[in-house]
Amino acid sequence: MTNLKKCKMNRILLSVMLFFLFTELSAQNIKKGYKQLEKSDYLKAKEFFEAEYRTNSSSAAATFGLMIIFADSNSPFYNLTEAWSHARVTEKSVNRLNEEEKAIIAEYFTNTEVRRSNWPVNKKIMQAIGAIEAKLIKYIREENNLELANTVIEKFPDFRYYKNVIHIRNQLEFRKVEKQNNLDGYLEFMKKFPDAAQNSKAVKYRDALAFEKARSINTDEAYNDYMKKYPAAYNYGDALKLRNAAAFRLAKQKNTIGSFEYFIVNYPDALEIADAKRIQQQLLYEYARRIQTLEAYDDFISKYPDGSHYIDIFNLKSLDLGMKFFNSSGLKWNNVMWSRSFDNGKFPDYAGGIAVSGSNEYVIAGNTLQSDSVYRDAWIIKLDENGKMIWNKVLGDRYNDSVFAVFVNNSQDILVLGYTWLTPDSASREGWIFKLDATGKKIWNRSLGKWDIHTAAINAENEIFIGGYRVNDSLEHNYNLMVINNSGKKLWERTYISPGEIQKLLIENDNQIIMGGSEWCFKMNSKGYLTWEIPHGFYGRIMTMDYQLNENAIIISSFSDSVSISLAKIDGNGKKIWQKNYINPGYVSLSSLKILNNNTIALIAGTLENQELVVFMDNGNEIIRHTIPEQVIIHEIMTDKKGNLLLQCTENGNINLIKNSGYGL
Repeated sequence: MTNLKKCKMNRILLSVMLFFLFTELSAQNIKKGYKQLEKSDYLKAKEFFEAEYRTNSSSAAATFGLMIIFADSNSPFYNLTEAWSHARVTEKSVNRLNEEEKAIIAEYFTNTEVRRSNWPVNKKIMQAIGAIEAKLIKYIREENNLELANTVIEKFPDFRYYKNVIHIRNQLEFRKVEKQNNLDGYLEFMKKFPDAAQNSKAVKYRDALAFEKARSINTDEAYNDYMKKYPAAYNYGDALKLRNAAAFRLAKQKNTIGSFEYFIVNYPDALEIADAKRIQQQLLYEYARRIQTLEAYDDFISKYPDGSHYIDIFNLKSLDLGMKFFNSSGLKWNNVMWSRSFDNGKFPDYAGGIAVSGSNEYVIAGNTLQSDSVYRDAWIIKLDENGKMIWNKVLGDRYNDSVFAVFVNNSQDILVLGYTWLTPDSASREGWIFKLDATGKKIWNRSLGKWDIHTAAINAENEIFIGGYRVNDSLEHNYNLMVINNSGKKLWERTYISPGEIQKLLIENDNQIIMGGSEWCFKMNSKGYLTWEIPHGFYGRIMTMDYQLNENAIIISSFSDSVSISLAKIDGNGKKIWQKNYINPGYVSLSSLKILNNNTIALIAGTLENQELVVFMDNGNEIIRHTIPEQVIIHEIMTDKKGNLLLQCTENGNINLIKNSGYGL
């Protein structure tokens, strides 16, 4: 045998000898360890088991012994987490126990069991492991030891009661945060433990503390921050009210139009809105009165179109605009009492008539365009005799509406005549009349059908006579007269076969009706039966006419031929008193004739070289004439109950009313 073979053989023999030696030593350590456990000598038992554990960390016999030492409450080494660490190793390697180790452990059970059983060693070991597991979770529950719970969670993620330990840990952490009771603590808890069952309480406490913090700061920014972060908070409603109060308090501290505007826009549902608007209204009112600009007036009116301040600002604006209009218009009138202009929100408006009530109040009809519409509506304004607005109303249906005449009846109700469009198409236009009471409340409103309307008059019974024309199948214009009662119900209507248009209707003292047609003038009773008529063409083509109450006479203006204008006076029986012709006076047309102050003074409005002309006459003799600036369009001239002259016109998109003390311009 060679030396090499001898060396290999010696190494094998040495290994075998060492194996048996270590096995013998291991068995001795295990046996001695359990013998010391029987005597409750935990220190020596621990030394023997640890010696074996250092040699073989997967030794079920050693780890089970260590488990018993750490699990026994009488042991100076009592530590259930350590016991469970060894139990987990034992559980994994229990099936690798050899027969000698089983015999040693079986003898230990026999000598220490209170009640002996015939179970196999492995089963007894697993039963002991289960007991340690139950003991550990019970201990965790009873100890309320946060460090212990965290240790188990960290070291034993596969612990059967892991979720229970998580819950216990969360509860202990929450108790700690509850004792601190500060906002940051609750925020940190919810961040670290988002699934904790205690989060509902944490949210409640967090919200309450956050609310108290916001309330201690007591600014709208603090409350806004709170509501943004915690929209579902119980105190959200309280924070909202306090936020609004803080914002209102800040607006009052600044006390500017802008600060209240910011509050009104950003906190529209605040309880303080009414107070904010009241204060802002006062500030705007004071500012508008102080600065006296159109922009300031419009700003106030657009924000506060109601109340006494609104009326005051409306009147300041109308007087300011009116006097600016008069001073820049070029009108050379000497006895102007006041001039007022009416502008509805900077949109173009135009005149539609004027009437005087029994108490000498003035009703202005106009046409306006609302800011949110492309369609026009009627604008009715009632003024006192100083030109101050009492009320104003915008009326109309969905599409275009326009008015051109207004009347006050014997009951002091207001009737307005014009047109309404049933659709956007102009072909849908129909005659329109509506009635308001003296306060502007609408009484009724009705369509008059598809025909062209020029004029109206009201008798003593408040029956309304409306004149114009209808177009027949041959496209000819035929005189048309409609009568409706005080309730808006049609009484009768007649379309005359004679071609022409009703230009003017007058009511006499005895309730007789005088109709001036384009080439026909007649008188009839209230039922529409003729009393007399003037033959066609007798005075030429009639343009307009007016009634002279004190003499029961009528003044008629007409074209007598292509170059002449005729002015005639007839009595109540249709007999001519006088007639005068004016050769080529430069008039293109005549649009209005008024008898002023129940005397013979007549007002004629026409056009001369593209400018309107106002002429005053006495018994057909010219007294004075005035050329109206080109940009001014006259709509109506009349006198009030005190004999003052009222001129309504449109200029630069505004409705203007000038009051003169008498007609001596």
